[in-house]
Amino acid sequence: MKTENTSGLTGKIKIFIEDIITKLNSSEEWTLKLYMVSNEEVTIKNKDIHIERLEQVYGLKVMWFGLSQIMEILPMRPKSVSAELVVDTDAIMSFTEDSLSSSKSYIVRLATNEVVRFTSDDDGLRQQSNLENVEELENADLEYSLLFDNVRGFITKSEYNSNILKTLKEEASKFFMYNNGLTIIAQNIQADVINAGKKVKMKLENFQVINGGQTLRTIHKFHQSDNQNIIDYLSKAQILVRIFKTVDDQELNNKIAEYTNSQNSISEIDLKSNRKEQIQLEQYLLENEIIYKRKTGEFKSVMNDDIDASNYRQISMERFGQILYSIKISPHQASSRKKKIFNKFYGDLFGETNLEIEESPNQIKTYFEIQRDYQNYLTELGYSNEGKVPEQKFFYILYLKYKYDLSIKNAIKFFEEELNNFKSNNQNSRPLISIKFKDQLDTKVKSLSIQMNKTK
Repeated sequence: MKTENTSGLTGKIKIFIEDIITKLNSSEEWTLKLYMVSNEEVTIKNKDIHIERLEQVYGLKVMWFGLSQIMEILPMRPKSVSAELVVDTDAIMSFTEDSLSSSKSYIVRLATNEVVRFTSDDDGLRQQSNLENVEELENADLEYSLLFDNVRGFITKSEYNSNILKTLKEEASKFFMYNNGLTIIAQNIQADVINAGKKVKMKLENFQVINGGQTLRTIHKFHQSDNQNIIDYLSKAQILVRIFKTVDDQELNNKIAEYTNSQNSISEIDLKSNRKEQIQLEQYLLENEIIYKRKTGEFKSVMNDDIDASNYRQISMERFGQILYSIKISPHQASSRKKKIFNKFYGDLFGETNLEIEESPNQIKTYFEIQRDYQNYLTELGYSNEGKVPEQKFFYILYLKYKYDLSIKNAIKFFEEELNNFKSNNQNSRPLISIKFKDQLDTKVKSLSIQMNKTK
């Protein structure tokens, strides 16, 4: 830029440099900033002599960005969703925590077709509180971002979901009595009495459905299965809806979500699904073409319309926990300790000082490579029809690769040889979960001081 010679440049770079030169030659004041970006967890300011030279010659201000800074910039939460409702005055109750509080929460009785409307992915429908023709809801689909703070995903084979469908179709008028309803938190709630005191108009800003996600999904699924359902059944059924104004109190939001969930049992995994580190993992892995399913049976809400999911690998939060447990602790208990992984050992694996988020894409891709290479290994030996390879074996190969720096292929060969030797000398019918086998494997690797190629 000192010589202003751009003859050796082409395309966007040339246009960009010429624009900079024009600005620097103008009478306006301009500041040059150089952004140094790294995907390392900790940002280290590089004192490279070339960077220092650039600072001196051009008066650059160097801005350093590492993984932590990038994560702070990336939006962790979905877009804000708002909606409007109109309810009868005899179908609403208000509540304040104390007499001095101006923050009100509400308990409302709503028709389930109204639930379809104000939780739809069509903003126009959500604001149309005076909608009378339910046929206009024909194409309404669930706004999945409303379930971001919900602690569970969709349990497809739940008996509870079947009961919801059965009640809607056979006893729609009793749905209010049989169902626990929905719990909603909102950043702001505005309620105004209208129509000479006969109605209340409510505006919900930035709201989330934190309890009743199963009910909400099932209602939408029932609606989508047949357009006639919203006329014949959903417009006749009513549901209880609790609406709490919680402002930005995330701790309170989490407690409401935890304490009001009682329909299907919630696993330790689902209870951890909304933790900051899990959301960061979801976003970071998505950038690396991996869909990280934080909640049971769910990934649609994290996908953009322009993303083809068929080109992405998918891994559940539970499986990734097992991968980390195998690598960092022990492979022989990775299958049997699913609950403890997300309870007792959660901090050891996902804690701020222990989780190496930048390593997670490689760890997951290695897991899938092990699956592929194991099947190829069996095919080469003529065992391709032996059935599915036990997951426990994949966990052992992860352990051998990361702890002893073995290549995947050599680790598989070594592991299978040692497993056969152990079986021939021991009566243990379940060697893969045996601490004796695991210890024997460690001893053998160390004693042989195996040095193997790292090619995959």
